[in-house]
Amino acid sequence: ETCYCNGFIEKMNQVLDAIFTFARSFDDKCQAYFTQVHALSAQMKINEAIKVGLFVLENLGEYFPKTPDQTAIAAEFSKIKQDLEGMSAIDILELHMAEDKQKISAMHMLSKLLLICTSRRLKILPLFICRMVQLSLKYGLFGESALGFATFAWFMVASPNSIKHAYLYRQVALRLVEKVKLKQHKVHVYLAVYAGINCWMERLQSSIEPLEYAYRLGMSCGEIQYAYISALQHCVVSYQCGVKLEMVERLMKMYSGEMVECKQCLSQSILQVWHQTVLNLMGLSDDPLKLSGDAMDQEPFLNDSLECKVGSPPFVVYHNCSLLAYLFGEYELAAKMAAKGEALVSKVQSFYADGNHTFVQGLISLALGRSTDQTNFQTIAKQSIDQMEIWSEYAPWNFQHKLLLLQAEYAFVFVKSDDAAVLYDKAIDKAAENGITQDLAIAYERAGLFNFAQGNASKASQLYGQAHDVYLQWGARCKADNLRLRSPF
Repeated sequence: ETCYCNGFIEKMNQVLDAIFTFARSFDDKCQAYFTQVHALSAQMKINEAIKVGLFVLENLGEYFPKTPDQTAIAAEFSKIKQDLEGMSAIDILELHMAEDKQKISAMHMLSKLLLICTSRRLKILPLFICRMVQLSLKYGLFGESALGFATFAWFMVASPNSIKHAYLYRQVALRLVEKVKLKQHKVHVYLAVYAGINCWMERLQSSIEPLEYAYRLGMSCGEIQYAYISALQHCVVSYQCGVKLEMVERLMKMYSGEMVECKQCLSQSILQVWHQTVLNLMGLSDDPLKLSGDAMDQEPFLNDSLECKVGSPPFVVYHNCSLLAYLFGEYELAAKMAAKGEALVSKVQSFYADGNHTFVQGLISLALGRSTDQTNFQTIAKQSIDQMEIWSEYAPWNFQHKLLLLQAEYAFVFVKSDDAAVLYDKAIDKAAENGITQDLAIAYERAGLFNFAQGNASKASQLYGQAHDVYLQWGARCKADNLRLRSPF
């Protein structure tokens, strides 16, 4: 464990080999297997990590199909919902503590596998989540039960009809982790809640401090992998909230250096994509449309990530490339990148980036809808609006201004309605109220383009100027300079 935490992987493997060779029982090997699974996943050896994890679970009496189908997964979720029906949060919290040692070890391994499978959203992931909840209801509460309920809620937020129930199990998870009072479990739950669940039901900014706390807590108790994924999400959420890019860049650079030193390859690979995106916006790269520079080199990175079959890194590349291309007016390239991201979105676990992907894809389709006659762009834009309406109902702080801007663009491009002017104004007001700086800048810019097209040059000039100032305020100097050069004034 010490070798792993310090990044001495070769030495760790030598120690593991000795334990597996000389240990007298399977129980004596269990902790070593936990460490091995951690290390394999941190090095992006996902299939090997899962194979070891399933072997351990089988020896602990927990069996899983190697190739689960959707019917089996749906049946498991249906059974869990029936088991939980009629149970209040208090009923769950008052369950006795589990004592079965084998099941305690099984829950520990399941918690490790949850994190690994999330990076690729493997088909077996829902079965792991269901099993954690089932074991908790059958044998009593484990330290990892809070994570089980948190990830159960995380999966439920993907269905609009289940968001209210997801909020209940989110609350159960947060209260359970306080009841157990073990630091490592708090790290697990905070990561699931504040990186995966909160953005769909609470103000996005409220996740920044808990994620930083989860990083510090994870480092203090040896949960290195969870700590660095919390650090990754701390950076990403800060960026998505519109925190000044200079501050975000410094944070990313610091965490990235630590991840390299501790050989946390998966976290570092995703972080470097966001880091290069920030550098591009700040004007610290040769080509703002390509994620190549001090943090990464786009083509080799994509080739390696696709070869490893880890869904998250390439999705993050395509998402950020589509946003950059849109911001710099290269709409055909933006559409191409967004389509590639769309092909991968089902293979990654739900984060706020999914919502942003839908938003950007809608904006791209609306921009292209002005210059082409292809009806598919109108269809994509309408789908984006429909999805944004659902998310806005439950988290207006994060999505309502996006919805209003999409509706304004749709009214301008396809409906030719007088409502567009009012919708642009509302989008600007809501983006300012919600405090998402980059979305406010985009709203000003698109409203400026609309007013110029309507022949209102005076107001358009004012709006372009406001967009330029907000991009500079955010720290996106490259985008601000580009806007000034492309401005019709």
